[in-house]
Amino acid sequence: MTQNREQEHDTVYGKSFALYGRKEIEEFIAPLAERYSVNGIDPKATFSGKRCLDAGCGNGRGAIFMMNNGASSLDTIDVSATNISSTERNLELFGYKDFNCQQGSIEALPYDDETFDFVWCNGVIMHTANPDSCLSELSRVLKVGGQAWVYVYGANGLYWYGIRRFREALADIDGNACLAALQLMRYPVRHVAEFIDDWKTPYLRTYSAEDFGNRLRELGFADAALLKRGVIYDTSERRTMFADSKTWVGEGDLRYLLTKTAKAGPLKAPISDSEYGSNVPFDKAIVERFKPLFDQAMNAAGTDPIPRIALCAYIQKALRDLLSAEGDFDIDKVESEIKAATTFSSQALQS
Repeated sequence: MTQNREQEHDTVYGKSFALYGRKEIEEFIAPLAERYSVNGIDPKATFSGKRCLDAGCGNGRGAIFMMNNGASSLDTIDVSATNISSTERNLELFGYKDFNCQQGSIEALPYDDETFDFVWCNGVIMHTANPDSCLSELSRVLKVGGQAWVYVYGANGLYWYGIRRFREALADIDGNACLAALQLMRYPVRHVAEFIDDWKTPYLRTYSAEDFGNRLRELGFADAALLKRGVIYDTSERRTMFADSKTWVGEGDLRYLLTKTAKAGPLKAPISDSEYGSNVPFDKAIVERFKPLFDQAMNAAGTDPIPRIALCAYIQKALRDLLSAEGDFDIDKVESEIKAATTFSSQALQS
């Protein structure tokens, strides 16, 4: 069993999510609405009149999205005390009062079986100490006939190859130091939160659609079909709309709107709690083309923390910007951006 390091989430998520004001929260919620829309899902019909749980609530964007669309009552839970404070503040900021927020792990949810009509768990499972136990708990507290929104990272792809290299390069730098450096570099709040999330979460796993789908079906979700559309930077959207990008984006984001059709069956295929999730090697084309470039970039940044943080942030933002551009993923531009970062780092250290 993986050592439980979830207490570190208060730094990784709590402090960065607490930076969001109302404008940033609204911008943070907008992609949720767009994902529902492009997949032909009516959020009003999904949440109206339902008792809802936001499991791993962060700063409350999922909670606010559900309340905006008519949820009749709301419970939220998060392992970070700072996140609970942020969620309470943000729900009140948006005018909501009928909610209950509490600190705790979704590995042991403090609710009776089949309590909720809807369970929301967006980008959380892969960051928990015991992901399979957490996923089982989500199913347990959901009514048969109820629905769940679940999102985890899909395996493979250049983005996750880059993140793995950044995590290795920054492993010896404290998360608070990374946060302060990124703020000093004047990155927007959403970028700061994303960088810290990807670099410093104690667990960052990606899953194959096969592994995750098999476990969902065991837990009573017979309709474990992936949502194929998203916003432009979602790797699931790129997989669907731009066939030439498949090599570079991997399995895509694994997002589901699930209906629980039965209680959980026998455990046969638990999802992995290993360091990186499903045992899926990176595509040969990614490794052959980009490993030498990342090796050169990391060597150019040297051993001082600030140059390393700056280099990783530069490359990650370039990757995100190129994923957000219309059309096929410009892989040649990714290569040129990594080379530019390498050159900048070398020049900075020589000056």
